[in-house]
Amino acid sequence: MSVTLHWGTYNHEEGTASIAIDRVTILDEEGEEKRGLGNRWTITGTLIGDGTSPLVVKKDLLDTAYASGGKDFLVKEDGNTIISLLTADCKGGTRVASGPNYPDTRAGVLVTKLPFTIVIEGDVFDGEDVDDEIIELEEHWVYNIAQDEHTTRTVRGRLKVKDGISAYTKVQTRDPRTAGEEVRIPAVPLITDYQRMSYSIDTNQNDDDATFSFVDWEFWKALPASTSAGGYTTRKSITDNDSHILTVSGSFTGTGAQVAADAVLAAITVDAANDIIREEQTIDEYKGTVSFTYEYNDTAASEDIISWEETVSVQPSGTLKIVRPILNPAATPITQEICEIPSRANQSGSAVGMNAWPDFPDYSFDSDYFNPMASSQSRTGPEKGPNGDYFNYKISWTNVFDIPVQTDVPNPHVL
Repeated sequence: MSVTLHWGTYNHEEGTASIAIDRVTILDEEGEEKRGLGNRWTITGTLIGDGTSPLVVKKDLLDTAYASGGKDFLVKEDGNTIISLLTADCKGGTRVASGPNYPDTRAGVLVTKLPFTIVIEGDVFDGEDVDDEIIELEEHWVYNIAQDEHTTRTVRGRLKVKDGISAYTKVQTRDPRTAGEEVRIPAVPLITDYQRMSYSIDTNQNDDDATFSFVDWEFWKALPASTSAGGYTTRKSITDNDSHILTVSGSFTGTGAQVAADAVLAAITVDAANDIIREEQTIDEYKGTVSFTYEYNDTAASEDIISWEETVSVQPSGTLKIVRPILNPAATPITQEICEIPSRANQSGSAVGMNAWPDFPDYSFDSDYFNPMASSQSRTGPEKGPNGDYFNYKISWTNVFDIPVQTDVPNPHVL
């Protein structure tokens, strides 16, 4: 889903600006009768360029666009207008109350990015947003638009209604997922690409005064680029009836999440001696995550190992962009530095042997990337019993790998 902001003929770049919409009832001079609805729309965002010169060009275009009011402001989803402030509906037209303002004035900011804030206002005295049954209304809408095109939509506020009108019922018309002329989504009766994460409606005893809140998160249309972020834990334990239980559980995120979860499953079930207890997968479309739990009665397990637990995880690689501020405002800003962040893989666990220390597991990743400064191995015990016998030979390990290019998560160690 693409949520975009538009002011007249100026189009904010997708994923670079968010909007907060405040609506407050305008009362008459006696403060009793509702006359209209005051709107205050706050746009916060960041201009992004490939260098200082392109960024200055974008800044000039933004300043020119917001130099005057009298324009329509539209919020669109996939090209369809879902909420708007039209200059024809506002007394005196829409107006630029503030901005564009650039709160971060460090000289180094003008390298590749420039944050900004803008405030648009408009007083509506007639139109679909002016509901005569509502005496007072305070309403706050926020479309928080991230650069990954993932949007969080929040609507909260308070309203009072005339005698004989249900405040609870009237709140339903403020729900952004409900069709209704008060909600400015005539073209989209029910937005199905959002997941309702939370909502609350509280009314007084007379049902003429209510507060409300709705929070919706957008489903991922395209999963994150990472194909191997995530990991799993391999665990072996012995039950009271001496059964050896092998459990592998974890999760992966990204376009290859399903493939990775299936690969772990395939690596375990090749051993026919493993009796299946359960094989479960859960898919979270919003997070783009596949979680899994595979559990078996491992009849071929070694009797020398009492317990075994190992966790393998991979953090995706990427880049870190750093802007160097300039102490001398007259100096030319220093070009942005880009630091490569390697993919960091962790392999850690512990085990307990019956009569001897178990062997440490082989490296799960290429030894060329092993980071000895962040890794460790240790042996503790054993414990001595009342008959002089020794037991509980414990080991633990943490192996860290810094890999220049993101790697696949290896198959689990099956003992």
